[in-house]
Amino acid sequence: ILETRSALEARNEALERHLAGVAHDLRTPLASMHLALEALAAESQGPTRDEARRALADAVFLSSMVENLHQATRLRHELDVTSGSVELTDVVRRLEKRFAIVGRHAGVEVAANTPEHEVWVACTPALAERALANLVQNAVEHNSEPGHVAVTLSLMESGSRFEVVVADDGPGMPQDTLASLQNESFLLDEARPRGPGMGTLITNEVARRAGWSVSFRPLSPTGLEVRLEGPVVDKQ
Repeated sequence: ILETRSALEARNEALERHLAGVAHDLRTPLASMHLALEALAAESQGPTRDEARRALADAVFLSSMVENLHQATRLRHELDVTSGSVELTDVVRRLEKRFAIVGRHAGVEVAANTPEHEVWVACTPALAERALANLVQNAVEHNSEPGHVAVTLSLMESGSRFEVVVADDGPGMPQDTLASLQNESFLLDEARPRGPGMGTLITNEVARRAGWSVSFRPLSPTGLEVRLEGPVVDKQ
């Protein structure tokens, strides 16, 4: 039994390394496809423009899924997400620019509000950005024209803690669904990241390991607010 278990674990690790390699190899062609479709959507008219917009949305989804698969593999191996530090003001502004372009083609306005000063937190940069990107992407994807997504970064408790709020005016989700999203564990077999829920699970897991909290709240009359908060650190 022990030999079989060891063989299965080794096979699983090899598969995860293979998936991570595939995800890495797909980054460049997907990025090129994204840029080409973005230009086509901006220059086209009529049915061609609609098709380009749908293809662009698919390319964005695939890029996100590939990146989530890559980060999921890292998290599966108990990566210490607090081994580095990242400046959130720059991350949020970068995400605003990225998703403002995606949102414009979907008829969804994306805007961010950030402090003038830096906000440093203990987290691996790639994982922190992926955790925030998943929240913004979900808000854009689950919205419709004319929609709005607001991302706000602020400091609380005399600057000792940060807060990122992502709010949208989309259809929102039922309260029981929100509760299940908040309580799902990345490490449970039934919660293995796959499909459209992958991003939320990864955001939850990054937050848990970094000592942050994630909360979901329905807005009135429609919409959803996701709040991510945690401690700040000195610049490193």
